[in-house]
Order: sequence, then C-alpha cells, then structure tokens
Amino acid sequence: MGKVKKIIVALFLAALTAFSFAGCSEKASDYSEEEHFERVSALVEKRYIQDNEEYTGYKLYPLYNENDKLAFFLVDLEPRGYVYIQINEKDLSKSGGRSMYTRGDNECEIWRRYTVEIGHDAYMTNKRGQLVLCEDTKWITDENGEITDYYDSHFKAANIGNEQRYLLKIYQNGSYGYIPAVKRGERYLNLVSMELMDYESQIEEKKYAIEVIGFIPKAEYNL
Repeated sequence: MGKVKKIIVALFLAALTAFSFAGCSEKASDYSEEEHFERVSALVEKRYIQDNEEYTGYKLYPLYNENDKLAFFLVDLEPRGYVYIQINEKDLSKSGGRSMYTRGDNECEIWRRYTVEIGHDAYMTNKRGQLVLCEDTKWITDENGEITDYYDSHFKAANIGNEQRYLLKIYQNGSYGYIPAVKRGERYLNLVSMELMDYESQIEEKKYAIEVIGFIPKAEYNL
C-alpha cells in the first residue's frame, strides 16, 4: 500500500472512530428523573465525600426550569457550601468533552442578597480575593444595617423546605444569568432579592437580581 493510501485509510479510520463515539454517546432523555438522581448522587458521593475530607455530608435536590422540566441539580454540602449542576442532553466525555453533568463555575462562592437599583454601584470581594464591581446593585442589610455574606445555597439560606426548586434562566441588559426561585401562586419568589416577581426570560433593561452561573462546556467542569 502506498504512502498516500495509508494516510487516507488512517484518516478514514480516525473519522469512523470519532463518529462511533458520537453515535454511542448517552442522552439525558434516556433516563428518568429518578435515574438522574441516582447517577448524580453517585458522582457527588465520589467527588465530595469519598475523595474529599472537607465535607461531611450533602443533600441533593432536583431543580426545574420555567417549563417545570428537570434541568439542574443542587448539592447542599455539609458543613457548608453548595454546587449547582446542569444536565446536558448528550454525554461527550468519551471523546474528551463535557459529560452529562456540568458543575457551575460559582461552586461554593460567597454571595449576597441585593435588589436592582439603576445607577447604584456596589463592590464585594470574591472567593479569590478579587474586588468585584457590581453595577446597579443595592445590598440588602439586616436590622443592624449589616450586609450578610452567604456560604450556603440560596435555597438553604432561605430555609426552603419541600417546595419545588427552580433555576430560571434570564437574559437581561445584554447578558445571561439565573434566578434561584420557588413558586408563590402564579409568581416566583426570587431568592437573591427575596422579592415576588413575574418571570420574563428576555428583557432589554436590567430588572431582576440574579446569580451569575457559568456552565462551561469543558471536561474540567464535569461532575
């Protein structure tokens, strides 16, 4: 076989292998909610309990989108900390890509409650020690005028019991974010601002207090 033919055959076999991996990739729709819960539980157990001495336990909760479809999970870690997890339709980890479950890049980050006040800027220090400018932000204070830094999830901080939990995607003022929320009748309680709201997925102006979560499609963020 000539050199050119060998190269062609090698390229063909490589393409066929890649196609086979893509064709055999698992799909989220192949699993029930209960099966997703069990799969995520096993991965959380390994990453945060078996392979990590920092945490002593966890609770796992399903999170739904605005269509009442299971789209995310929340891990409340003990003694403190949290992780938001996105369910991806395809598992591409066999070819070195993202898996079916992606961890949010805000894992265990400190957050504060706030309301949107146009023209009012605030600052806070993130977990990397960086001073971050928060535009159109007014921090919510307690009865002593103090700002509270939260280390647990929005749901745990709000003492949400057995209510169905939501993570609502929002596009406002040219950028994306998420709103952790629970329903109150036909409206939602925004757990960042603790305000009742009528949800709109896309608006031009800045209206909602949000949590900035990036579900980055890279293997390093696989659960």
